[in-house]
Amino acid sequence: MARPKSDYDDSVVKKLIVEYQKNKSPNSLVKPIDMYHYALEEYKNGLFPYKLSHDYWKRSYRRGRQLIDEFNTVKKRSYQISELDNIDIVDVQDLIDKYANNPEELSKYLVPMEKQLRALLDVIQEKDIKIVNLTSAKQKNNDSLSKEKAKSDKLQTLLYQLFSYSGSGFKLDNLLNTGTSRTKRVENAFEKAFDDPTEFLELFPEKVNKTNQENIVPLPTISKDDEWDL
Repeated sequence: MARPKSDYDDSVVKKLIVEYQKNKSPNSLVKPIDMYHYALEEYKNGLFPYKLSHDYWKRSYRRGRQLIDEFNTVKKRSYQISELDNIDIVDVQDLIDKYANNPEELSKYLVPMEKQLRALLDVIQEKDIKIVNLTSAKQKNNDSLSKEKAKSDKLQTLLYQLFSYSGSGFKLDNLLNTGTSRTKRVENAFEKAFDDPTEFLELFPEKVNKTNQENIVPLPTISKDDEWDL
């Protein structure tokens, strides 16, 4: 009668399976019926401590069959490459240990893995191109913003200085709002220079005081590349 399952050491049984595959079946999967005969022979020769039944190797719920299935299954490790996608990588050393002399079985694992690797490289290359393009677009956008900021600063300074030097007598709020002195050109200038034209009124005294302290404030240099469209 076979011993209870708990008396069998997994490591001893696994070692026997490895020996059988290496010595008796190097080019094929380990089969339960073959393991039964091999284990019995080794037991009779005093080379294996357990006398195991055929059911131990055959039945899916018995540990011997489970160890055979584990051995026949090449080890894999799953890696998450995105929120929705995983990639399974075959343990190459385990694959070689089991099928080094079986090119056909090796190809069943290695060919799909090669295709998977190529597809992954294509994805990486595509993402790299997107990163380069986004980086370039970001730099262009930053350059454009810097240029617009410089133009706005020039225009603000010019407006402050023109109003500071002017002796026309027009009231600023009249020019900024709906007074008779407001013109389309003035309106365009303020809208291009300030997010809120009333900001001009708030900062004007400060700018005037600064101008008076410095006596003369040079008008900003206007480049031919600055398109004001006033």
